[in-house]
Amino acid sequence: MVIEIDLDKIKIRAIKPTDGSLLKEFENKIIAENLLISRKDKRTLEECNSMVKHMYQDLEKGSGMVLIAEYQDRIVGMSSMFLLRQKSRHIGEFGIMLDKDFRYQGLGHKLSQSLINMGKKNLDGLDLIQLGVFAENKPAIKLYEKLGFKVVARIPNKFKYENRYFEEILMHLWLN
Repeated sequence: MVIEIDLDKIKIRAIKPTDGSLLKEFENKIIAENLLISRKDKRTLEECNSMVKHMYQDLEKGSGMVLIAEYQDRIVGMSSMFLLRQKSRHIGEFGIMLDKDFRYQGLGHKLSQSLINMGKKNLDGLDLIQLGVFAENKPAIKLYEKLGFKVVARIPNKFKYENRYFEEILMHLWLN
C-alpha cells in the first residue's frame, strides 16, 4: 500500500540522540522487506542507540550528517553522508532508505537533495559524494542519476544473498 503524501507534511530534520527506538523500528521494517540492501540482520535497540550516538558525534565533529524524514511521529526515510578518513577525507559516503509506503512520490529526491545541499555547506573539504547500489535496484539508480550521479565502476559478485550473487554499481557526484 502506498500512502499518498503531501511532502509539506513530512518533517525533514537532523538525527537526534533520542532517535534510537524510532530508528530501530524504521530500519527493521526496511530489512524485513528483503530489499537489495547490504544489511540482512535486524538491529537490536542497543545497536540502534549506539549507532545514533556515533552518528550524532560525527554530526557534532562536522564529519557526517544524517537527515530523518518524519511523518506522524515515525521515521519514514533516512539519508546519511559521512566523510571518509585521511587522504580520502574529501569524499562523502552517501546512503538513503525510504519506507515502502513513501516511495515514488518525490520524498527520496527531496531528502537526498537536502542532504547534498547541507553537505556542501557544512562538511568542510567535501568535493565528491560516492555511493554503491545493487545493479538490480533500478528505481534508486534512476534517482541518483536525476541528482547528477554518474556510474564510475561495476563490481561483479560484490554481494551474496540467498545463494545468489549481485553486482554493485559505484556512482560519483562531483561538487566542483
